[in-house]
Amino acid sequence: LDTQYRMNEKILSFSNAQFYKNALKSSEKAANRTLPNDNSPLVLIDTSGCGFTEQQQHRSKFNPDELGIVREHVALNKEKLLGSSIGIITPYAQQVRFIKQEIQGDDVFVDLDIEVNSIDGFQGQEKAVIYISLVRSNDDGEIGFLKDYRRINVALTRAQQKLIIVGDISTLSSDSFYDKLAVHVESEGKYETAWEYMSY
Repeated sequence: LDTQYRMNEKILSFSNAQFYKNALKSSEKAANRTLPNDNSPLVLIDTSGCGFTEQQQHRSKFNPDELGIVREHVALNKEKLLGSSIGIITPYAQQVRFIKQEIQGDDVFVDLDIEVNSIDGFQGQEKAVIYISLVRSNDDGEIGFLKDYRRINVALTRAQQKLIIVGDISTLSSDSFYDKLAVHVESEGKYETAWEYMSY
C-alpha cells in the first residue's frame, strides 16, 4: 500500500512530505501524468495584493474574485482542458453555491466536463484537473477551518494530471502549513501571481 496510481508525482510531492513522511511512491504510469502539451502539473496562483477580500453570506465565506482568476485560467487553457474531467473544489459552502450559479451559461465553461463541490463532497473522487479556491483573504491572517490540514490534504490529492491552487498567500502564510506549501510550489511547480490573469 505504499504505491499510488492516481496522480503526477509533483502533485503528490507536498502531501507526501507533510502527511506520509515521503513513504508514498508513484507508479510509473501515474508519476508522469500530464495534460497533452503541458509541463506544469502543479500551479499556485497567488492573489496577494490584488484586493480580493473575502466576503460573507449565509454564515459562510466566499470570494468572487477567485472565480474570476479560475475563469481566466480556464479561458487561456481551454484547448488543453477539452475532453478532460475538471473539478473546482473549495472549503466553503457559499463559494460552492456562488461558483455553480456563476458558471451556468458562461461561454468559457461551455463544452467542459466540470464538477463544482466542497472538499467533503469530493472525498474519494478524482479528476484529471482540479482547481482549488481557498477563499480566505483578509488583513488579520485569519484562515478559520483551513487549519484542518487533513481536510485540505483531501483537496490537494484529487487531481491526476494538473492541480491549480488559487489563494492569498499573504493571508494564508500566517500559518506555517501554507507558508510551506507556497515555498514548495515555488521550488517544485509553477508559482504565479493573479496579476497575470487580471484582464477579466
